[in-house]
Amino acid sequence: MSPAETVQKGKKRARNGKEIESEQPAQSRTRTRKQMGNAQGPAPTPKNRSNQTSHQEPKLNRPAKGISHTVSMPKPKRQKPERDQHPTQQPPKLPRLPSHAIVTTRPLHRPALPTPFSSSTSPKTVYITKSTPFIPCVKRVRSLLDHIASRAQQSALSVSKTQLQANGRLDPRQVERSIAEAAGKRDADDGDREEVYLKASGKAIHRALEIGVYFQKEADCRVRVEIGSVRAIDDIELGEKEEEEEDADEMEVDGGEGAEDKAKEVKKSNRRRRSMRDEDVPETRIRTLSVVTVAISLR
Repeated sequence: MSPAETVQKGKKRARNGKEIESEQPAQSRTRTRKQMGNAQGPAPTPKNRSNQTSHQEPKLNRPAKGISHTVSMPKPKRQKPERDQHPTQQPPKLPRLPSHAIVTTRPLHRPALPTPFSSSTSPKTVYITKSTPFIPCVKRVRSLLDHIASRAQQSALSVSKTQLQANGRLDPRQVERSIAEAAGKRDADDGDREEVYLKASGKAIHRALEIGVYFQKEADCRVRVEIGSVRAIDDIELGEKEEEEEDADEMEVDGGEGAEDKAKEVKKSNRRRRSMRDEDVPETRIRTLSVVTVAISLR
């Protein structure tokens, strides 16, 4: 044996006074892993180690036999679906236009007006503007209601001709059937009364509501109000406008050559800002308007 592989023997004394021989390994046993690998190949990993270093993986708690242990995975967050804008919410504000921009509004698209003598399938509509006179509009609505009443009277007369007559030859079954049909038709007529519609948008809403309040006070009329919104297209044109000199009073107070230089710089900056604004201005834009419909019918 080489002197490096010798075993050193020593004696220890126990508590009862007896001497115990113990063997201490020499430093030759603590060879590096590289030397062991070169001699005997890769060293096997020990199964059990009492001392675990900080870089070792921690032991997992395994469930006991017969007990199923399920690992709860975190649930992914659900994304909320995008909701449409609520009808009562105000639309977003439009971007501010430069001072030299000219806005031209287009008229709203509307169907052709039917004649007062047309049937109930074509709605009778009166469009109100902010300059519509009050009394002529009231007379027009009243004339449309009179035409509706005359048509309803004609239809009632045509139905009465086909009804049963008290001539002493009536069948009880036919009488009961006619009574039931008349009651059902009366209920349907109450729900589907022909109406005259007053439509207004923007500043004309106030005038339409005034006319609706007038007919609401009438004993033979019934009024209901519907609100909504409509989109309109506006054309934008850029007109020529002289540049306004900013901070002119301050320049006059300063005076001298320095004031003139500052004024020139201000003009240049104004031109740059104006050119940038002109490039960003669109040719058209969509505007949202509030619309009110006042429906007037006879009781």
